[in-house]
Amino acid sequence: MVEKYRPQTLNDLISHQDILSTIQKFIIEDRLPHLLLYGPPGTGKTSTILACAKQLYKDKEFG
Repeated sequence: MVEKYRPQTLNDLISHQDILSTIQKFIIEDRLPHLLLYGPPGTGKTSTILACAKQLYKDKEFG
């Protein structure tokens, strides 16, 4: 049920815009560093990294 409503792109996420714009910049410049996402459950860590991976690997299937 959760996957049905999970954001699919970084633009779909409702999060700190400065963090999302930094991640977008890293992707565009093709220099994504190691990232450590931390926080309490339900804050969007998994959704953020899945949206990032989908943007990086557009032609691959994620599921």
